[in-house]
Amino acid sequence: MSDISLPIDVVMKRRAVCHPKRVLHVLSSASLGGCESLCFDIATHMRNERWASEIVFLTDLDGPIRQRFLDRGLPVHNCVYKSRSKLNFINHFAGLCRERQADAVVCYSFGLLYFLTALAAWLGNIRHMVVHMGNPPPTERVQRWKATMLVHLARPFTTVVAACSDYVRTKAHQHYHLPLASIRQVWNACDVSNIHERAARARDVTKRGGPVIGIVSRLDPIKDHALVLRSFAHLVSKCPSAKLILVGDGPLRSALECLATTLKIRESVEFRGSRTDVPEQLAEFDIFVYATTKDEGFGSVLPEAMAAGIPIVCTDVGPCREVLANGDAGILTRPGDVLGLAEAMLCLWNDARVRNALSLRGPEIALHRYDVAHIARKYESLLSV
Repeated sequence: MSDISLPIDVVMKRRAVCHPKRVLHVLSSASLGGCESLCFDIATHMRNERWASEIVFLTDLDGPIRQRFLDRGLPVHNCVYKSRSKLNFINHFAGLCRERQADAVVCYSFGLLYFLTALAAWLGNIRHMVVHMGNPPPTERVQRWKATMLVHLARPFTTVVAACSDYVRTKAHQHYHLPLASIRQVWNACDVSNIHERAARARDVTKRGGPVIGIVSRLDPIKDHALVLRSFAHLVSKCPSAKLILVGDGPLRSALECLATTLKIRESVEFRGSRTDVPEQLAEFDIFVYATTKDEGFGSVLPEAMAAGIPIVCTDVGPCREVLANGDAGILTRPGDVLGLAEAMLCLWNDARVRNALSLRGPEIALHRYDVAHIARKYESLLSV
């Protein structure tokens, strides 16, 4: 039957199936951080009869996430950004959009790279541009002014801003003066079932001892690892068999190692550096602890810990209450409260009933709110506007 004899809606559906829309997912780094992991999850799930995902790195530096995309069979391109060659970058990216006959772009960088990518995409005939906003506006006045200027310069070329939390959406509206209608709240995603299964398998072979406290996050100033270390020092004074594991790396590692030595807990603290086997790392923890600052935008590892069924203790700052479903998925403590965080960890360790309840509740809430299949559909809807 020819298309002429079919209703128009059937024709459009048939053409959509025959010609999936090509989406370029743009990353500024090939490391294994929160934005890179989010991009991996979204891009791999936007590969079906309606969508075809391709990855564009704005760097030529290698990193673990690049190989993961290649292993999944996703096309990978380099469009290297250099600060002294902005026009060359714009021309290169616009040309790539035309060459790949792309229909849409999802950018996982903000600030200058977002503006340049948005402008280049528009010059490359892209009319659907979504940018992921993973953090609230900078607190420092000059940085915030620059960021605000770039956001408004990019607005004519942007379909919608996808804020990773209501916290970030509200802050963007307040400080960037963006209309709320131009910002959609789309939570960060994780593969809940896969994390749950991998953590369960690893837990079956993990030897148990005293309380193992763990945190997974980059060691940088946005987080508050110093609070975790100071709180753990109080915990270990009451529970000498306790162990603290820090998974992640970053510019503060040396300073944090020195702090652990100063607090006389270095023998009880293990710095494991960056790891790709996060579910297996989570499986070793009896309690997941997370301390951060008001510059946090989401805390992507919180849903991962929920999915793994690890009881959570977290500082009540930034979006953490929101991510933990108003405290239903974890215990919240006051920001900066060293003794309060230590007491919460100790009480949780001593109360198996509460730990078991959180272990069962976490995966259910994560599946309902943060599962990648659900979040990917939200991004698809944004690109279909």
